[in-house]
Amino acid sequence: MKKLQQEPDEVDPARRAAILLSLLGASAFAFGNGRGAQAAQGEVREVAKGVTLQTVGEVESSFPEFAKIRLDEVTWQPGARSGPSTMEHPMICEMSQGALDETKDGKPFTRKTGDLWTCAIGEVDVDVNDGSSPATMRIFRLLKA
Repeated sequence: MKKLQQEPDEVDPARRAAILLSLLGASAFAFGNGRGAQAAQGEVREVAKGVTLQTVGEVESSFPEFAKIRLDEVTWQPGARSGPSTMEHPMICEMSQGALDETKDGKPFTRKTGDLWTCAIGEVDVDVNDGSSPATMRIFRLLKA
């Protein structure tokens, strides 16, 4: 039987990102000295006019280069804007609801439900919800020791 091999550059980037996010989410329960996820749901706080942030959880990481991983949920009400913000941590972001216009290092993007992307330390972004419904992003922040 002939075995098919797929070269790394042939893997669909969106599929690869979705797999990574799924692994991070599922792995959250396994992090931290053999215990389950330990961080409790945090309170919601306003970080800009019409923009709220809630820490969903924070766990110890099994990745040697990161001490913890935090999951935050940020919601922009219609017309709300945040930034410019400089990224302090590497992040994996997922648009879980609505749409958001983002300018990242001067390049415009429209983030829609289901989109997945990464942010590196030092990148600068501005986010605007020009839609008529709330836009929610989930962010996995990779926190160094």
